[in-house]
Amino acid sequence: MHASQRLRESHFSVQIESESASVADLLPEWTVADRVGVVVHEPLGALGASLLIQAAISRFYAFDPQRRDHAAQYPPIFMFHVGGRFGDHSPMDFWPPRREVFFDDPDNPYEVLGALRDRGITRLLVPEGVATGLDYAYAAPSGWTDIHSAREQTASAFVYSESGRLGGHDVQLSTDKKQVEAMVTDVLQVEAMIEQFERSSDQDLLDLELGPSTPADLHGWLRMFVARSGEVPSALRRSMEAARKEKVAQGDFTQTYRRVSVDEALGLLVPAEHSPGIPAASVKQPAHA
Repeated sequence: MHASQRLRESHFSVQIESESASVADLLPEWTVADRVGVVVHEPLGALGASLLIQAAISRFYAFDPQRRDHAAQYPPIFMFHVGGRFGDHSPMDFWPPRREVFFDDPDNPYEVLGALRDRGITRLLVPEGVATGLDYAYAAPSGWTDIHSAREQTASAFVYSESGRLGGHDVQLSTDKKQVEAMVTDVLQVEAMIEQFERSSDQDLLDLELGPSTPADLHGWLRMFVARSGEVPSALRRSMEAARKEKVAQGDFTQTYRRVSVDEALGLLVPAEHSPGIPAASVKQPAHA
């Protein structure tokens, strides 16, 4: 449990519409039922939303600090890989393994919508693209119920860029805390992670102080991490790591996002080349608080 010990809301500087804000302002009215869903279309593309994901995790633990220790639990964050298997994100605490969901078909947004609803997602992050209408849902048997429940239960929706910098953004997140980026580095340095854990004794694993995780827990995690280690080519991971290190070296690491309506977010569930041919004009414009 990296995040429970590493992340605090104070680690993030927040701007909303160029005004200083807090993580609580960005994710208002947080409740015990909140669940975060991240849709990804490209290998490790969700790292473009790493700060928002981690800020949401910090909100989860701030809401009830006992979740860090006395009632220890992983944050309820889910990743939805649409059209492939885009890298193991468990070092960012997408765990147990069922928290990463895979869709081989990149042309079925209703399947993704159904998975979001089945998991009760309330805070939704989707990659940028051309937003379509929602005819795909209305064409499904009783698909209207999923649209209505999504509108009712989704408290926040954001668009992110796989690059981390989104044009037309209204949210900016920054951090200068090394432990925040360290979690992303663990996602990228697959070989180093495997080597570290393979050579560790049970006592070494306990000394990592990863919450209540036992050596058996960590051995089980390692088997699954190794099994998924080939999902993203090492050359791409090295390139992404170098680009992020360069940005971090320049000072505060920053990413930008845009708040959108639930309808617009639901029109971005699959890659643009596979989206139903519905004009974007049919989507309601976001109403920001």
